[in-house]
Amino acid sequence: FLGPEDQLVEQLGVVRDPRSNVQADHGKFSTSVEGVFAAGDCRRGQSLVVWA
Repeated sequence: FLGPEDQLVEQLGVVRDPRSNVQADHGKFSTSVEGVFAAGDCRRGQSLVVWA
C-alpha cells in the first residue's frame, strides 16, 4: 500500500496528515470536505491483517 491516490485526494481538496494519509475525525470518519469520508488504510495507513 503506497497511500491514497494522490490525484483524487488533490482534486477533492482533502487535508492530509503528516504521514500523507487522509485526515479524518476519529469515530466519524469525516474529512475536511463536507460529504467526503475516509476509512481503512487511506485514513490510518497500512495495517496488518490482525486489525481486520
